[in-house]
Amino acid sequence: MLGDAVTTLNLEQPATLSAIGQLSLPVKVAVVGTAVVTEEILWRGYPIERLAELTGSVWVGAAVSGFVFLAVHFPSWGLVGAIPQTIFTLVLVGVYVWSRNVVTCMLTHGVINLVMIFVLPAFL
Repeated sequence: MLGDAVTTLNLEQPATLSAIGQLSLPVKVAVVGTAVVTEEILWRGYPIERLAELTGSVWVGAAVSGFVFLAVHFPSWGLVGAIPQTIFTLVLVGVYVWSRNVVTCMLTHGVINLVMIFVLPAFL
């Protein structure tokens, strides 16, 4: 179904997803693990809390952090990846704002990355 939409809209699979698909299983696991830990600390935990402290609003921190995260990821994921990346970012920011717990976000991010790397390519 998703593959049909990509074909119908004449969109290409993101190069990043293709490149990750070519990696060995241990390297894929290392990529997922590294991204989960570093991105949640650098894109959710620290910036949301610091911006909330500076502005007095966790929502400002969440919005700025989410927007910058998407801007940084867009060149790697392109248009096809922008839609799911936006959804995943909203979920991760929401989980952080709700829980204020970076470990909860790491677990959520891990599940999302596993689906993106091991399940999604089968449908494209």
